[in-house]
Amino acid sequence: MGSSAMEALTGISEKITNERGHWKEVILKNKTFHLMITFNPSYLIRFPENKKHSWEDLKKIRDKIKDLNLKI
Repeated sequence: MGSSAMEALTGISEKITNERGHWKEVILKNKTFHLMITFNPSYLIRFPENKKHSWEDLKKIRDKIKDLNLKI
């Protein structure tokens, strides 16, 4: 998710670099969803040095899926 999606879903208008890598909870129609803020892929194409951060975010997402015993 990039900064536009982050702001639309969470209402957070901070810099994405400050918010990425942290779990947020979003409630939609009385159901809570876990949300990981991370960089947009087009940003990573322009700034490949930040891929390492997105890789860490993806590993956190993988671990959350395992912890919640979700089937994908």
